[in-house]
Amino acid sequence: SVDCDYILLLNNDTAFTRSTLFELLRHLQPGSRTVLSAVTIDTESGRIYSAGQRLRGPLQRLEPVYKGAHPDAHRDEMVECDSVGTRFLIMPKRIIGDVGYFDQRRFPHGYSDFEYFLRARKSGYRVIVNTGSKVLHDLVPEGELIEMLKAQWGSGENLYDGWVNDSDLIGTHMRYGFVVPLSDFMV
Repeated sequence: SVDCDYILLLNNDTAFTRSTLFELLRHLQPGSRTVLSAVTIDTESGRIYSAGQRLRGPLQRLEPVYKGAHPDAHRDEMVECDSVGTRFLIMPKRIIGDVGYFDQRRFPHGYSDFEYFLRARKSGYRVIVNTGSKVLHDLVPEGELIEMLKAQWGSGENLYDGWVNDSDLIGTHMRYGFVVPLSDFMV
């Protein structure tokens, strides 16, 4: 039992700036039944990789929103979706009591996200993507990533304000003394 109002979900292949979280918080209405997600930008193409999905057609096919579009074409929109990925999103803590947890056994990997947010919508939650809040989908080989981190640490120039990494890199950050609690980003 954690004493908080919101849960922030982050994926291990994302990088973000301080404004990413602030943009989501700016649009969050206290007490609302809303899940807010950031847009994911592909670092190679500079285009939208993910901005949620909607169910369409008689077979209820899942269609991506704005995939491949230039991010400047959709600035600061609030886009209602049926599902979103969990790369960077904030949701009310009470959603756990209302909807439960992600079911990774029955729905592995990304399918648990899809199934979870369908349940959330059926329970009266809105699933919204804020196109003004952006994270980078940075699929870099681990050796290259370590070199990027070392260069950043050596120069003192930040490539990003935050890195979310898998368990392998948590030890690297600890050993080099570069761990910053997420609470340092919050007001």
